[in-house]
Amino acid sequence: MTQIGKPYRWGGTGPHSWDCSGLVQWAFHTAGVKLPRTSQQQARVGNAIPFSALAPGDIIIFGRDAGHVGIYAGGGRLFNAYTTGKPIGFTKVKDMGTIKTIRRFG
Repeated sequence: MTQIGKPYRWGGTGPHSWDCSGLVQWAFHTAGVKLPRTSQQQARVGNAIPFSALAPGDIIIFGRDAGHVGIYAGGGRLFNAYTTGKPIGFTKVKDMGTIKTIRRFG
């Protein structure tokens, strides 16, 4: 939550700006979980979870190409770095498009 309002930047790994996978990698690192750098790589680690079991803290990978990732925050909301011009924050999961996979760690 300390990153809310910071800008999106493609390839951003913080601490002043982020892309989606950089933000997810950093957030999990602060919790002691090592994740790979890209959303495509993040889509292949951890345990696959069905949508019916989705819980806060799971990561959701979107798009056929696994091009976007965010952290499920509960209440149908995704915490993520979304796109240029939109600061880090929350987006409705239903507005994000096709879910490729949901992953859980720990």
